[in-house]
Amino acid sequence: MARCKQWLRSNLLLLLTVASVLIGVIVGLETRKYKPSQRIVEIFAFPGELFMRMLQMAVLPLVTSSIMTGLATLDARTSKRIFILSFSYYAVSTVVAIGLGIILVVLIAPGYRTKLEGSESDDFLSSSEEAQLTTRDAFFDLLRNMFPENMAEACVKQCRTVYKKQEHINERNETVTVFTKVSAYTRQINIMGIITISITVGIILGRIKETSQPLIECLSVVDQITTKMIMIVMWYSPLGIASLIAGKLLEIADVWRTLSALGFYMVTVMSGFVIQMFIIQPLMYFVLTRRDPFAYMRGLIQVWLTAFVTASSAATLPVTIRCCEHNLHIDQRVTRFVLPVGATVNMNGEALYEAVSAIFIAQLTGWELNPVRLIMISLVATLGSIGAAAVPSAGAVTVVVALNAVGLGTRHMAMILAVDWFIDRVRTSVNVIGDAFTAGVVQYYCSEVLQRTNITTEEAQTRKQMNINVQEVGVGGHMLLQPFNEQPSGKGDVIDSYDYHLKSNDGDEFEPQFATRPNDKQGNETSASYITESNSRKGSLESDDNSNGSRE
Repeated sequence: MARCKQWLRSNLLLLLTVASVLIGVIVGLETRKYKPSQRIVEIFAFPGELFMRMLQMAVLPLVTSSIMTGLATLDARTSKRIFILSFSYYAVSTVVAIGLGIILVVLIAPGYRTKLEGSESDDFLSSSEEAQLTTRDAFFDLLRNMFPENMAEACVKQCRTVYKKQEHINERNETVTVFTKVSAYTRQINIMGIITISITVGIILGRIKETSQPLIECLSVVDQITTKMIMIVMWYSPLGIASLIAGKLLEIADVWRTLSALGFYMVTVMSGFVIQMFIIQPLMYFVLTRRDPFAYMRGLIQVWLTAFVTASSAATLPVTIRCCEHNLHIDQRVTRFVLPVGATVNMNGEALYEAVSAIFIAQLTGWELNPVRLIMISLVATLGSIGAAAVPSAGAVTVVVALNAVGLGTRHMAMILAVDWFIDRVRTSVNVIGDAFTAGVVQYYCSEVLQRTNITTEEAQTRKQMNINVQEVGVGGHMLLQPFNEQPSGKGDVIDSYDYHLKSNDGDEFEPQFATRPNDKQGNETSASYITESNSRKGSLESDDNSNGSRE
């Protein structure tokens, strides 16, 4: 009975989260029968909106403080090792996801099995700003956001290329539509720029630890405060998750008709997601670590549920960090670098989705996809997954880029966007689970290095504590030393067997002649009196580097 209570207490939040998903589905489907008004739908969705705001509020301080403190506490060699391992795993998993998507869409051929319905798919997005985006635009936007011109502006705005629609009358008195390319800013956190700045600052702080220690401690406090805030928000998550699911189900006009119209496309995409999340990623983890991947995934159930509900890697980031550290016991220095970077760079589900969607539309329109075009789609999908914003429905814009890259227009985009509300949630789950597996692999290969770093840090702290202030007590060269966490073993004993030397404030060193503990009038041992060859001076007692640390 006691064990059952302990299990319920430790898994209460997870149980409430699972229950909230079921409640949200039931409430949403049952309420649809009464055809609620838009005002009622907004009331249902409002607690979920607050939950999303709470999570997004924690993203900026969490990303900056966690990356900076994580890198600042590591030496250059360890930081380089974590960096190389992380990005190598990101690259391999992304390429595998794209290859899987291409194989499935070619074998299943959903585009040849889907019938076009009505005119809604004929000219969607053909005159919108996103429809004109090219691969070059996406690549340049990625670089612009990596290096923001204003650090403060990067906290609230993100650079993006848009095409402004302009109409004018030509010489034949005809109205001509022209798109002009401009760089604009959207109200959205520039996660890519924030990560670039945080990595740079963190590495520099690690190189100048002696002078930057106060700032590192301040950032560590911010990190701890943000973590505590996330813990409070997570207890609100069951209500927020139920609200988000119910609200989304109430917003959709005809759920089943939309899903059935794109049955083969849905089967292709969902098959890829399932294989990537439950076969490929666990297999990669097992091969690289020889550990049970499904036991590892059990600690990520709450991450998967939160990602499915929020459809945002950035909003799920606080939950991912919490589960990896508390459930899977991954080192903070790994999670605070790998997970924030992965939330922006490592988009396995996004890459798979882009490849499948682009080829699906090509099949739908009867285009012949030769190997060159398939390679082009793969490259664009990789680039698009890296540059995609970690927010809901960001994949739709990157699909447009992939379509333009191979010469396809944006016709029939309405078809895949009609089911994007559901696919977006599943692909976000694939993304965040991939980030968590990356953290596990990096932890496995860096555990010894991190352990040695811990030992080195503890030794440095111990040596720092051994510095003892020496105060001037009078003429004759007598100096008093304050005891340092040492219980005296007897009256007049030698203080210890360390090879100490005295160092004055002006930098001169001199050897003590003897060191004893004199007694006060009550017979209590107080401080040691050092007699030196010089006149009385102020200084400090320090341990030599060749000290073996033994005591006699």
